[in-house]
Formats: sequence, C-alpha cells, structure tokens
Amino acid sequence: MKIAMMRISWYFALALIAIGFSRIHFVNLFGAFMPALAAYVPASLFWLFFGAIVTGKRGVPSTTFGVRTKSLGTILLFAGIALSVTLVLTNRTVAASFAIMLALGGAELILMSRGAEAQNS
Repeated sequence: MKIAMMRISWYFALALIAIGFSRIHFVNLFGAFMPALAAYVPASLFWLFFGAIVTGKRGVPSTTFGVRTKSLGTILLFAGIALSVTLVLTNRTVAASFAIMLALGGAELILMSRGAEAQNS
C-alpha cells in the first residue's frame, strides 16, 4: 500500500506542476514540460505494470555502475533540473524537454528504489 501511495502522490504532484506551469505565462517552460510529461507518463506506467516481467522479478538493484541507485537518481534529478532551467532560460525548448525527461527519470529511479526498499522490509 505504501508503494501505491507514493505513486499516487507523485502523479498528483505532476498534475499540479502541469497546472501551475499552464497558469504561468512563460511559454518556453510549458512548451518544454508538456512533451516531456507526455513521454514520461506512458513510460512510467509501463515500468509500473510490466517492470517485474522485463527485469525477471529481480527488481531494482541496490547499486548501478557502483553507485547506490537512490544516489544516482538524486544526481540525475538535480542535473536534469539545473540543465532544464538553463535551457529554458536560453530559449532552447526541445533540449529543455529532454533535460526535464532526465529529471523525471531520476525521480522515477528514486521512486523505484524506495519501492524496492519498502517491499524488502
């Protein structure tokens, strides 16, 4: 139940962020976020429902390339945020969309590793 509540809270937060970005009259930000969100949500739902089949029920490893998985997710999240802010401010909307996808992927990795920790304990 804890894993499901984390997911529901995350998707609700993404909806609130999308609503907030639509209310701000900064076209580059909304124009970069919506394509990233449109690509992220189906991929996230795929991993949510078919992740165990794809990974062979191994789940999320505790380390990735020798780095703790949660730490790698945090690094990706903050790198994606910093890169997306820089690219939005320089009017590079398409590149900013990819940077936002990097940040969302980092958040997904954190969610998956926390879910694996909750499932193992």
